[in-house]
Amino acid sequence: MKEAASIDESGTTTGVSRFRRDADGHISEAWNFAGSNNKFLSHNTDIVDPDSGARRFTQFNEDMTVRLTYTAKDYEVVSYWQQPNDDPDSGPALSFAPDAKHRSWQWYHPDGSFEKTTKEFVDDTRPDPKHEEFYDGDGRLQVTVDYDYEFDNYKNWTKRTVWGLDTGTGRSTSDQD
Repeated sequence: MKEAASIDESGTTTGVSRFRRDADGHISEAWNFAGSNNKFLSHNTDIVDPDSGARRFTQFNEDMTVRLTYTAKDYEVVSYWQQPNDDPDSGPALSFAPDAKHRSWQWYHPDGSFEKTTKEFVDDTRPDPKHEEFYDGDGRLQVTVDYDYEFDNYKNWTKRTVWGLDTGTGRSTSDQD
């Protein structure tokens, strides 16, 4: 197990992280503590099956009961469970990037429902979106957004046109920056 400490300018420990890595260098277990008294912040495991590529993430409470767990395969969550609580918006935001041009985010709720956003970028080196889609908690596409750019010689965009479509109302909009 490795350990890393954060120390302020007076030499006081402000946080400690302990972690293990698997054979591929992926952090497979992590503990995080705050302050000089090592107050518990988090403990999680993140195991990747090298044969199937499935990823099993589990986050624990201080008493080692499971707070949340999910399994993802091929950049999609295939199972999810979170300890019930009173906050309907307390779940994690998960992000997947199957390649440099595509990314998705899923915002989870304790009941397992989630909203999802997907983005496709202009190319694999720049963060300029080309297309976005927003899905509701039932998986229905709600909004699509498309972008068009004019770039200068330094590859900075000088003009951006944005088109949006609300799939529920059929209303479309456009704007230029």
